[in-house]
Amino acid sequence: MSKRTHDTHKYYYEYRALYTLEHLFPEKFRSLMHSDSPDLVTSDNSIGIEVVRAVSNKNEQAFAFFEKELKGKRVDEVPQNKLNRFTETNLPLVYEDKIFGFSPVCGVWHNTRLLQHAVASKVKKLDGYSGRASKLELYVFTDTFEDYEVDEIKQLVEILKAAQHSSEFQFTTLYVDDCGWFYQCDLLNDKIEFFETKSYLRSICQSAKDAATIGG
Repeated sequence: MSKRTHDTHKYYYEYRALYTLEHLFPEKFRSLMHSDSPDLVTSDNSIGIEVVRAVSNKNEQAFAFFEKELKGKRVDEVPQNKLNRFTETNLPLVYEDKIFGFSPVCGVWHNTRLLQHAVASKVKKLDGYSGRASKLELYVFTDTFEDYEVDEIKQLVEILKAAQHSSEFQFTTLYVDDCGWFYQCDLLNDKIEFFETKSYLRSICQSAKDAATIGG
């Protein structure tokens, strides 16, 4: 994989986070910009946001296949052999007659292992973000679509709070983007708020793809 391809892939998710936050919280993020370490930052540097994906190698392959062969297509448009191959381990999710996502059928979403690993990778780097923004927030993309329940998000919040307890600079908010389900977790006040994002997920993904291609 070339550096350009890698950066474009990374930028895609960072722009997806940017556009999602702008849509959900327009007052708070009216001046959010793409940056580097942290990945997103407000124009006044009051808030910096790190973006990370929680995805296994197996699911990474499934995502790549989904993006290339299934995304946005009707089920009857997909060659049967390709659909059979994909549905051996994944369940396509259909909205308005088109495939918009998928869930693994093996049930890996019933634990937060991948989410924990993604969060831990960013906690280790907390000291490096000090001074780059007044407050730091963490945005995590899950490995599935609409599968993480609120109890699992609560568990992840407690794990994150414990992991960063001894750090002088800490994440104040955790966003969990479950590709259709979205959680905003206020770590300072122990408050979790749920949002449904499926209705505009496709347009955000397209906008992110366009921005990543230009920026990459």
